[in-house]
Amino acid sequence: MSLYEEWLMKHSKSYNALEKEKRFQIFKDNLQYMQYMGRKNRSYNLELNQFADMTNVEFCASVLMFQKIKKTSVRKILLRLFNICSYHYFLVVR
Repeated sequence: MSLYEEWLMKHSKSYNALEKEKRFQIFKDNLQYMQYMGRKNRSYNLELNQFADMTNVEFCASVLMFQKIKKTSVRKILLRLFNICSYHYFLVVR
């Protein structure tokens, strides 16, 4: 069984054939990025999580749907979004 198939089962995801291929391509891109970052000497490890088949745009849109934006500066909002969206497909383990 492939890593992607195992990941789908673990996170109880199922797609039709066309959507599955699209999600697989996104998953591969995210996995490649995770492996690239893993080669750098960092103080943390990156692991796949339930968002690994989502693009940054999809993830940010889903997060924004559930967040209430209070009165705050645009800079703070942008920094928060950057931090959330930069590593959406990884679980950061310190």
